[in-house]
Amino acid sequence: MLPLFALAAENNMTSVDARFDKTGDHLVDVHDWKQMSLAERQAYAQASLVMLGLDPYSSGRDGTTRWQQYLDGLNKVYPTH
Repeated sequence: MLPLFALAAENNMTSVDARFDKTGDHLVDVHDWKQMSLAERQAYAQASLVMLGLDPYSSGRDGTTRWQQYLDGLNKVYPTH
């Protein structure tokens, strides 16, 4: 059953990536990230977490939301400067 869940999650993530793709490869990478507005980056982070079945607004120990932590991580992986 786990492989089916993994496949479903992969297909859903692909659809999230395809929705936010800017370069036509149906994946979000640094090239897409640089072209996204702040609002698009925030929406991508939220949609990705929701697709994974996670609550983007749950708070961590430091008081930041899961959504903010994920967005911060994406900004480190895909620097825009």
